[in-house]
Amino acid sequence: MGLRSFAALTLPLFILSCTLSEPDISEAVEEEPEPVEYPSEYIGDFNSSSDIPVSLSVLEKTGITELQTGYSSEDSETGSGSLFIKGTTIPGGGSFKIKLADTAIVIESGAALSFRVKNKTGGTSLTLSATVSSGTGLESMSFIADRSALGLTPGSRQNPEGQWIYVSADLSQLVGYTLKDVTMLFDNRYNYQTPDYEILMDSVYVGNRAPAAPQGINPIEYMYNNSGFVLQSPTGDIQKFHSDPSASTFRYVKNPYDGWRWEKYRYDGQYIWLERDTTWPEMDNGGFRAYDALPWGSMKLAPYHNWLPGEVLNFDTWIRGFNFTPPDYTTVDNIMTADTRWPGQRQLIYHNAALDTEQYFGADSELGVIDVIVIETKVRPLIPFRPTKVERHWYAKNYGWIRWQHWTNETEDPDFRNILAASPIYDAWNVRFMYKESPDSGPDFQDVCPDYEPEL
Repeated sequence: MGLRSFAALTLPLFILSCTLSEPDISEAVEEEPEPVEYPSEYIGDFNSSSDIPVSLSVLEKTGITELQTGYSSEDSETGSGSLFIKGTTIPGGGSFKIKLADTAIVIESGAALSFRVKNKTGGTSLTLSATVSSGTGLESMSFIADRSALGLTPGSRQNPEGQWIYVSADLSQLVGYTLKDVTMLFDNRYNYQTPDYEILMDSVYVGNRAPAAPQGINPIEYMYNNSGFVLQSPTGDIQKFHSDPSASTFRYVKNPYDGWRWEKYRYDGQYIWLERDTTWPEMDNGGFRAYDALPWGSMKLAPYHNWLPGEVLNFDTWIRGFNFTPPDYTTVDNIMTADTRWPGQRQLIYHNAALDTEQYFGADSELGVIDVIVIETKVRPLIPFRPTKVERHWYAKNYGWIRWQHWTNETEDPDFRNILAASPIYDAWNVRFMYKESPDSGPDFQDVCPDYEPEL
């Protein structure tokens, strides 16, 4: 379906009645103008160069030294092309507001604004908006948000690079208002990486028939290791999976020498969350070997199902550190005197149903081509020690957790925005589980402090 606006405007028609004799002006008749037919929707699919507006009106521009728009043959899986926007900014970034289309859509119940966007370079943020009849833009309305509760301001959205993102905002709270135009908003000053930027936009919809959202992935399917193998890294670290379906829990046993170093997760029909971690580096946390995330259920890792790339999941938890003593590690011998608050954010930043691990993990990878997702975690702990600033967890269908990356300062990595090329400065912060070992390899799971139940 090509780019189109459904507006139809009929100009007043004046008919002058006359004869061969001198005109009688009193007989002139003016017909009533036909009513304006307002459009019910705006659609931009950009399937060919003819679908690209010949001239886009730049309404605002700050710090932009070059701005180009046109047709790209790269598509978001819904047609055969997209709209590209690219150019350069001054050092520190810039912003612009471009009118994509004139329209006059009277909002009804069930109305929505949706689009797909892909940041190719520049760590940029591009969103879609519209102006209501009062003159206010949707980006200024805090109650207009997507499923992740993110608004339509570019600064509120940090879309990952190299991944098509689907955004949909419910407009039902604006029933009766008229949307006068559709605009594109860009601002990379909040997330400046480079003066060069390139973005693709596709599948634009504004109207009263909310399009069906694409089907998201089910993270739980990626977190279970059903392969029958224990996974091992080039340095000997292991990922041995242990699950208890009756308790809706699973663990990743992480140490090749004993079974008491693991992370424990639990799930219900809505979320998957981290409950206990017995692998906390003591050097990073004031001397504690393990912690619980309290109350249990608060440190969400992912929705249980239907998560779309680009969507965000916030969590707000309290950390309680503790130690446990040998030889059986069942006794707690030290507990953090005051729980510490630890808010953060998870984002599904990448999904690739056919990732070649030989190309991106190493030529000797034994995992082959896999279906993989990447979850990025940004933590803002209100504590003097901080175990992470940014983490990325990679999970693959049938294999579970296959990679872990950690940055204390992501700006030190020039490839950070490129998910497949990004690499922390220390190998210990870039663990890849790429070898298949016998299910008997590594230690058996050993519980830690099973009788210690913290207050919830």
